[in-house]
Amino acid sequence: ELEGIVPEGSPPNDSVLMVTAYAQRWVRDQLLMYEAERNIPKDLNIDQLVRDYRASLVRFNYEEQIISERLDSTVSETELREYYEKNTDQFQLESTILKCQLLKLPPNAPQNELNKLWYSKKSSDEAKLRAFARQWAALALLNTDKWYKLEELAALLPKGTLTSDNVSSRREGTLSDGDFRYYYRVLETVKGKETAPFEYIKEQASKVILHKRKLELLERWKEDLYQQELRRENIQISQ
Repeated sequence: ELEGIVPEGSPPNDSVLMVTAYAQRWVRDQLLMYEAERNIPKDLNIDQLVRDYRASLVRFNYEEQIISERLDSTVSETELREYYEKNTDQFQLESTILKCQLLKLPPNAPQNELNKLWYSKKSSDEAKLRAFARQWAALALLNTDKWYKLEELAALLPKGTLTSDNVSSRREGTLSDGDFRYYYRVLETVKGKETAPFEYIKEQASKVILHKRKLELLERWKEDLYQQELRRENIQISQ
């Protein structure tokens, strides 16, 4: 059992340490197994448990093979929209979410240049702002389409900047905590208990649809297999 434990060319002292450590682990494992064998409950059928576990592993791996070969994993936008509209009650928010832009900058970042880009209404300045952020920002969230949980964004700003009480009214601001200067702009909010926007739940809805599709595929496959073997008279049920 020690073959391969010690790499070729290992110094003698290291070899002794590795062999000793392996032997000690082996002894501990054997002692644990010995005690476990001695204390197996009389009503515990180990052989049956092993058979059941083996069967579950074999079945799981075969089902995964069937899924990988036959499952259509493409979920269209139309299918997602339809599922969302039929199940809006399943997509109630637990807490407030928002679309927000945020920059966290060191004090030496050129403030005049940033102010010009941050407050600009020109679409051409958006790319310049992203380039500025890549050069200077310690943190930059500039995607105007992405939704965030309020608590996630609040943790990135000085304490109390954005809360559930002020997020609806505090739409934009700049502030400093001494180490960094922060620029933030709240673009849109949806409060907790309201229905989540479609874009926010698209990934979740896609996973649910695929899970249901997977279950349906397996059920159809099992039924087809059953009917096939019935026709072949390979199944006989004794009454």
